[in-house]
Amino acid sequence: MVNREVRQSPGAEPGVFYGYIVVVAALCIVVATFGSYYAFGVFFKPVSTEFGWT
Repeated sequence: MVNREVRQSPGAEPGVFYGYIVVVAALCIVVATFGSYYAFGVFFKPVSTEFGWT
């Protein structure tokens, strides 16, 4: 008789896919980068007024 039992490897536990963690981390980096890049214009006028730049 043939044994047809299917065994899972020890590392095949269900859980969060690692690629999703990488995508979320990359998204956080992009949001922080664009936020700091585009927020510079908001602070430019007050900083230039404070330091007397023309």
